[in-house]
Amino acid sequence: MPQITPPSLPVRILATWLVIFPLVALGQIAMTPLAQAWHPVLRAAVLTAVVVPLAVGLAVPRLIKVLTMLQRRVRDR
Repeated sequence: MPQITPPSLPVRILATWLVIFPLVALGQIAMTPLAQAWHPVLRAAVLTAVVVPLAVGLAVPRLIKVLTMLQRRVRDR
């Protein structure tokens, strides 16, 4: 069985951005009616308190796993 190498740093950075950007955009849209009067720092704190655990704990590892499987398929062709 060939050794599986993790994606390169640029690929991991792109994967992280691809996860975080939509979560932040959707989070901002969802929070607007509730948090419009909040101080911007409080809005950012609440949004990142939700987005970071979702991204780091769930979404990014799954996307990296998919990218690794795709990399393996391309390499094995």
